[in-house]
Amino acid sequence: MNRRAWIGSLLLLGSVVATGAGLAAWKYASMRAADAAPANQPEPIESVTIAIARALEHRPTTMSIGDVNALVMEVSAGRTVPGSRRVALPCRSPSS
Repeated sequence: MNRRAWIGSLLLLGSVVATGAGLAAWKYASMRAADAAPANQPEPIESVTIAIARALEHRPTTMSIGDVNALVMEVSAGRTVPGSRRVALPCRSPSS
C-alpha cells in the first residue's frame, strides 16, 4: 500500500474511534444526569379515601353472553344459541 492509502485508512479508523468515544461520553453524561434527577424530586403525596362497605345478598347465578365453558362438571349449557342466558351455578361445599 502506498502512503496515501495508509493515511486514508488511519483517518477513517480515527474518525470511527472518535465518534464511538464521543457517543460513549454522551451516554455516560446522560446516565449521570438521569441518576441525579430523582434527588431533586419532592416526596410523593399519599392520599387515603374512605369507602362505605355494605352487605349484598349472594346470587348463585351469572349472566353469560356467548358460549358457557365451565371448569366444574355440573354446569352445562346445552345447545349453543345466540343471545344471553342465565346459568345457575351449583353450590359446592368446600370439602368436596
